[in-house]
Amino acid sequence: MAKQLMRRLEMHQDTRLLIAYLTERFVKEQADFVAYADLTAALGGRDVQKEARGILTTARHSLNRDHQIILEAVSNEGLRREKDVPAYLAKGRQRLGRAARRRSKAALNALDGNDIDNEGRKQACMELSVLGAIFMLTQPKALRQIEGKVNAAAPKELPTADTLRAQFEK
Repeated sequence: MAKQLMRRLEMHQDTRLLIAYLTERFVKEQADFVAYADLTAALGGRDVQKEARGILTTARHSLNRDHQIILEAVSNEGLRREKDVPAYLAKGRQRLGRAARRRSKAALNALDGNDIDNEGRKQACMELSVLGAIFMLTQPKALRQIEGKVNAAAPKELPTADTLRAQFEK
């Protein structure tokens, strides 16, 4: 007997309700903010910060995909529409750079210990190189170099190879 492929799962009714509510508020009414209390009420009392958190995540992804809206969580308050896409991306870039720097610093301190074998040290050095590159690419100088390569008349995403070349070519 041939193996049956899993069919596409049906979306949960609560997810549909929340998508409809978010679409009403953010797409039709053009709201900039919706409180968690309103979202919880839309689901009949299921707390979107606790047990219905996954439903809210799915609804946010759906609005992003279908209506090109970025919804940012505001801690203990609600969802905010993010209209400034460059600022949204910059925030993520800064977070990645900070995480790469912190992780690298902690690993370098641990590598000073003598109980790491040669294979482990080799793997750690490879990972440190990647994290170092991530950190370097998140610095303001790197952004200025990449910005110089983007065509101002028709801006578009640079291929990864061109982005990396911008760091090393003069």
